[in-house]
Order: sequence, then structure tokens, then C-alpha cells
Amino acid sequence: MTVLFSTHYLEEAGQVADRIVVVDHGRIIANGSPGELKQRHVGDRFTLDVPDAEDADRLRPLLMQMRGVRSVTVDGCTVTAQADDGRGTLAAAISCAHRHNIAVTAADAQLPTLDDVFLELTGRSLRDTGEPAVESSHENDEPQEQSA
Repeated sequence: MTVLFSTHYLEEAGQVADRIVVVDHGRIIANGSPGELKQRHVGDRFTLDVPDAEDADRLRPLLMQMRGVRSVTVDGCTVTAQADDGRGTLAAAISCAHRHNIAVTAADAQLPTLDDVFLELTGRSLRDTGEPAVESSHENDEPQEQSA
């Protein structure tokens, strides 16, 4: 038996559906089981905090060489990696940092969500209504005076 269930609540869909079809602007852009979609389009994420930005810049290429790591970004003292198995790769990443005399002050692993999948596929979240946003708007901000 097949039941068609339409929702904007992606996590709810992930809990009740064996297969999910992602539709954007009337086009099917992905389909699969919730787990397949998460791993295929996003992967797990882990973050490592290090004492300074220089250490973060040194750690980035080391993590990129690790098996299963898809991408690595640096934001100040925080290094974020997407990996096939984030929790499994996290311990190896911490060991790699220590071998290269880079202290890790905090570490965390996050599993992907279906919202992450939609954002990766479309460049926006379901809450956004227009084009992919680079910055969030601030509707309640006072107008800024501009001087000539």
C-alpha cells in the first residue's frame, strides 16, 4: 500500500515515511529514504574548536586528507567538517590534531537533518520564500541615515 503524505515539516516526514520525495518549485529534485537523503546530500558534521585561527588554518588541510571527509571550513577558531561518518571520524580528527601539536578545546558531532538536506539542495530553508539568501533580513530594524 502506498500513502501520499505532503508536509513542510521535514522531520515529521522523516519519522513516518519510508521514502521521501523532495519537490522544489514543482520539480522533483531528490528522492530516497530519509537516511539515504541525509548521507547522500549532507553527511555528518563535526566541529573542533582550537585556541587560535592560525591553528584552525593548519588543521584544515590535515582534515581534508582524512578518509571520508567531504569538506572542511574554518570560521575563526572553529573548524567544521562534513564527513560520511562524523562520529567515527571525530576521534581520528582529534588524534590528528594532537599529533600535529594542535590543541582541541572543544569537539562536537551532529547528525544531519532533512532541513539540512533541503538547504543543501535548494540553497534556502523551507522558511525562506524567495531567492537563496546570503543574509537574513531585519524587518524591525530602524532605517539607517545615510550621509552624503
